[in-house]
Amino acid sequence: MKNEHSAAQLCAALDVSRSGYHAWQHAAPSARAQTDAALPVPPVPPAA
Repeated sequence: MKNEHSAAQLCAALDVSRSGYHAWQHAAPSARAQTDAALPVPPVPPAA
């Protein structure tokens, strides 16, 4: 997606600010993401 759409287009589609998007993109992984990464198998996504 990065090569197909600009940050401005993505932000407009998601209704977020460009600064917020870039902050999210460069943020450290959350505690939950770190815990999930340490699991021996990937977690099963919740049923829809």
